[in-house]
Amino acid sequence: MNFFSDEFNDAYYETEIDLRQIDPTIQSIDKFINSYKTIEISNLGNLQVECRQANIENFIPNRNVDLYGAVDNCNNKLFSLSEVKLLEDGYSQTDKVNFDNIITLYTDNIKVNDIQTFSTAYTNGLPNKNYANRYKIKELYIQAYYTNDMKLKIRFTKTSLVNLSAKILRSTRWFWGNKDYIVLDVSNPNVLGIRNKSDSPVKITIKPR
Repeated sequence: MNFFSDEFNDAYYETEIDLRQIDPTIQSIDKFINSYKTIEISNLGNLQVECRQANIENFIPNRNVDLYGAVDNCNNKLFSLSEVKLLEDGYSQTDKVNFDNIITLYTDNIKVNDIQTFSTAYTNGLPNKNYANRYKIKELYIQAYYTNDMKLKIRFTKTSLVNLSAKILRSTRWFWGNKDYIVLDVSNPNVLGIRNKSDSPVKITIKPR
């Protein structure tokens, strides 16, 4: 049984640009689009992903959560998540990401409150490295959208499927449950991190028409 939902979720790094600071005379998204043509994201050629080994303390920092279980219900307190150790060890992952060094977004293709993907990159180590663990980063996405309050938001996104499973070594049916939330810390840069391995920062340049 998975203590998390069996759904894919986006984890991302997001930067926000206030369009009114670019040009105070522009007071609407339409006027911004009419004045500026492209958004250039550069210095992407040195991005790589770095994932640490699958130790539970790296992924779930607060493990003071009681787990419950029984044959017929989830009312019996069994133990705390802080007492749990993973039975499987996986390799750490360090792979380059094959984004083009420069990616150009067109301002009129970006929508308000509608997150869209403009570029997909893949990690280059998966075809030739035998990662024993199921947790790994396979794809990264560059996404963008406008907000109603004149903001442009650009995301570096990874899609995560969270699985924390438990089973009892018996043939009968068994129910599991937890009293408090179990929080997976995907924002920890040492867990599922995206790193720039260059001294040159990633740049965002907005160019007029």
